Amino acid sequence: MVDAKTGATLSNQYRYEPEQPKRKHHWNSSDAGFVAIDGTLVAKCPADVSSAEAESELNSGIAWFKGGGQDPDRIYVVWRGALFRAVRTRAGLSYHGFPEHRDELEVLPKHVRLAIFHRARELGQEEALRDWIARQPSRGDA
Repeated sequence: MVDAKTGATLSNQYRYEPEQPKRKHHWNSSDAGFVAIDGTLVAKCPADVSSAEAESELNSGIAWFKGGGQDPDRIYVVWRGALFRAVRTRAGLSYHGFPEHRDELEVLPKHVRLAIFHRARELGQEEALRDWIARQPSRGDA
């Protein structure tokens, strides 16, 4: 895991905690995406991701410390050409992730956005990520 602000490698390791029961972010597609439900865009995770895969990606993600805590407030992961945001579920132990909408990406601090696109470049996924972001539905279309 890398600190978005300093670029330092962090030794923090967290568990991935899937949504239980899998309702909100689950669908049958192997792609990350969004669907409109009752006028709200809901993020949908790839159906074929395993918990082990999600945990591995989580622990190689980009950590964003908004405050002064020991654990990141958010962890961003570029995977399969999509961007995922993980949020804490149990302090010091676990996070749950889901696809990040472009509107949320646009309001992140510049250093976090730069770290995300730097990681995408390192992974050879920058073009795929930019395409995925461009294809997202607008929140106004929900």
